Amino acid sequence: MKVSGGFSLLELLIALTIGSVISSLVIHVYNANHQLFLANKALENVFYNGQYIIPLLNTSIADAGNTNVYSANLNTQVDINQEAKFIATNPIATESNFSSYPFISSQEGGEEPDQITINTITDKSCTGTNFDFSDGELLHVVNQYYLDGTTLRCKSYDGRFLRGLKPDVGSNYSVSLLENVYDLQIQYLVKQENIGDDNEIFIWINADQLSANLITNRELVAVNIAILIGDPVLTKLQNYRQVQLLANDSYEAPENILVRPFSTVVTLTSYK
Repeated sequence: MKVSGGFSLLELLIALTIGSVISSLVIHVYNANHQLFLANKALENVFYNGQYIIPLLNTSIADAGNTNVYSANLNTQVDINQEAKFIATNPIATESNFSSYPFISSQEGGEEPDQITINTITDKSCTGTNFDFSDGELLHVVNQYYLDGTTLRCKSYDGRFLRGLKPDVGSNYSVSLLENVYDLQIQYLVKQENIGDDNEIFIWINADQLSANLITNRELVAVNIAILIGDPVLTKLQNYRQVQLLANDSYEAPENILVRPFSTVVTLTSYK
């Protein structure tokens, strides 16, 4: 009877080498596909968050300067005409609005994120509170939008308290609007004096130029908001790491954070 000699050592080495190469290719393809899946998932999260926050900011900022002076629901415990004039003149709060609280204002961050603070008449603040007013009553609300680390937050204040017209009743509430926000840049469109009948001049300015422009009765028309939203990934990214918002210097994201910019130009409802 003839006995089979089996595989030779050389044949076994060749088979092991081929198997090792195939295994390495399978693992490489799996890792590449898994990383692509994670990157696409992060991108999906970023766009989902962008689609959520941009309409929210658009609606909120558009109400800056809104007065509702003729509404029957407006609380009338103060001079509502003076209040309406203050809000209409200062739709975006500057450091000169509330002398005892200059930090409750719109701020130009330079290389850091900006913050925007608005004056409006509404029945609820951005945090959902109406302070000590009755449900449905319209009141002067001051909403401040800013970054706390990588969290976009809104803090609300009772405008009448800030103006010294009433005592403090817990006029300081804050809520988180969105996580994983890495930059916030804001510019303001101001209408200058007319030159002739058909020549209107508009310029974009930063928050540190707002006060000087509003004092000269130049009208605030719109706000340009740019926000950088990210999401962590489990791999180092080589592309799309440097992003520029408006005229600010480019922001370089960490290697494991996928970021995308979102922006909106908000025309103020108070602009005629």
